[in-house]
Amino acid sequence: MRLRVLVLTPWYPTDTNPTQGLFIEQQVRALSEAGCEVTVVSPRPRWLPVPGREKRQWRQRLPRRSQVGGREVWLPRYWLFPLGLGWPTAGSRAWLAMRRLVLGLHARINFDVVHGHELLPVGLAASSLKKELDLPIVLTLHGEDPFFTTRSGTTEYNRLRDTLWASIDHVGVVGRPLLKYAGTLGCPGERVSVIPNGVEVHPTPPVSAGYHDVAGNGRLVLSVSNLHQSKGIDLNLRALRALVDEGLSDLHYVVIGEGPDRAAFERLTERLGLRDRVTFLGRLPREETISWMKACDLFSLPSWQEAFGIVYLEAMAQGKPVIGCRGQGAEDIVTHGVNGLLVEPHDVVGLATAMWRLLMEPSLAEALGRAGAERAGEFSWARNAQGYGQLYATVTERAAQRRTT
Repeated sequence: MRLRVLVLTPWYPTDTNPTQGLFIEQQVRALSEAGCEVTVVSPRPRWLPVPGREKRQWRQRLPRRSQVGGREVWLPRYWLFPLGLGWPTAGSRAWLAMRRLVLGLHARINFDVVHGHELLPVGLAASSLKKELDLPIVLTLHGEDPFFTTRSGTTEYNRLRDTLWASIDHVGVVGRPLLKYAGTLGCPGERVSVIPNGVEVHPTPPVSAGYHDVAGNGRLVLSVSNLHQSKGIDLNLRALRALVDEGLSDLHYVVIGEGPDRAAFERLTERLGLRDRVTFLGRLPREETISWMKACDLFSLPSWQEAFGIVYLEAMAQGKPVIGCRGQGAEDIVTHGVNGLLVEPHDVVGLATAMWRLLMEPSLAEALGRAGAERAGEFSWARNAQGYGQLYATVTERAAQRRTT
């Protein structure tokens, strides 16, 4: 049976931001190759005007659809208050923004299943969709939602949580750390499955022309991440300072990515006296990012709040030794001492020791890199699509049985 799948996601690549939600686009491609007919609707917030916000940021005309990889992607817009206010009704507003579109698409396509990504606003929007269309709904969790985390136990939280689980048929989580999180949200354990993301391995482009200008002939430590405090960039900086103090004078640290804490990390770099040894490159195209992975000596991301971590797999696929944290998504990927190294969260001394080993023991780094490349090959989008295909079949069969009883 060729299943017709409606994908609802808050992230998806567009012409203006080709890397946002790239992993969702890769999954959609794999589902299509596996025989599913996939339609993508990606509701996007439009911020309400506030003092100090430039008018063009909220008055700009935004596209209603886009073409990504030959696929039409629908981009309905909904209003969102600043500073996260109004999140409890964001799902309702997102549904109202796309209701007419989704109902029209369903009348033409007759969807079999809805696949949503994240709790807000898509999870809550799906609850309204369920009432109107009575379709089975699968939800994927990619990480912890700050709204639910900070409001746990409140009346508002309990109401939204109950609304979610009355509508969602099954939850897929990208890594084992999220199993516990789904439980704290009240999701019944029998309705949760771990389905890891995949990784695309492409021929590596040439090393960036700026590589030698940055690293010279020295050794390079690399991180690729959204720049949030939980990613552990500050821990890498402190570990780098310790290694330089121990005599490793040829080290350079490159950080690829953007985020709200970039300025704080740059100030810490200055305070630690590492300005000449650290380079923040900002967000780069994927091809250039992969070339930096190929060029680095080791990849380190001691994130202490990581559900999965595709970047570990991307670095491992390039044959590079990686460092992640125990108890996080990296532990689903990395076996300590076999295909990478794991350290305790927030442990700068342990992190510096792990870096020292990989930099001073080339044979160890090479062996871990080889094993890491083999491990990365086990994670494919085809396998991810197979897992979700089986899940779609299960929930659609149950929905059909429910309708006949």
